[in-house]
Amino acid sequence: MMPGISIDIVHLMILKLILHAVRENMRDDAPNPLWLSLAGHISKATFYRKVSELEIMGLLERVSRNKYLISVGGYLALLFAYFMHIGDIDRDTAQAAINAIRGGNWGGFSGGVW
Repeated sequence: MMPGISIDIVHLMILKLILHAVRENMRDDAPNPLWLSLAGHISKATFYRKVSELEIMGLLERVSRNKYLISVGGYLALLFAYFMHIGDIDRDTAQAAINAIRGGNWGGFSGGVW
């Protein structure tokens, strides 16, 4: 759990996986890599509940079915977790978040669509 906010490790894992999926330019017809990546760690119901919670927190926006945008706040949450050594947020993820923020459109949400 991150101090002062209600983001847990599963939320961070989902944000991290979406960030890397965006960075790798996943194709529209590809299987859901997020669910496949987390299979065996959390249930499908928990996955979709956590995604919904991220949307409510304003850290993720659903663009269409299984397509999301990470907000600037979502990228900042990943950076905070990296600097505070929370969860499994590595340097590569932190750098990808910085690059997404720097290259974003700053309309509240930035980065690519996953």
